[in-house]
Amino acid sequence: SAQGFASLVALVPAGLAVDKLGSKSVLRSGLVMNVCGFLITWASPRLPVQLLGRVVSGAAGSVTFNAGMALIMHRFQDPERSQHIGTALGLGTIGNLVGPPVAG
Repeated sequence: SAQGFASLVALVPAGLAVDKLGSKSVLRSGLVMNVCGFLITWASPRLPVQLLGRVVSGAAGSVTFNAGMALIMHRFQDPERSQHIGTALGLGTIGNLVGPPVAG
């Protein structure tokens, strides 16, 4: 899918951005990107523009994932860190399973 491909392509640059700019600022940017992607997809009746929205959302997913994991790694020490990473990954998996059928 366009979203999955964009997520794959953005994964490494997103990680580099987290290393260079810090996790908080990159996380904020990823959240703004995600909202923009959803609005583009929602507002357009044309398929090419809807695909663009999905691409933006996919890239934003990589940005927020990398920044979120970096934030957890920075804020917590083991064994607490492992619990928070597990919680974040579990909630993300639930969102990935539930989101598409609910969104349509």
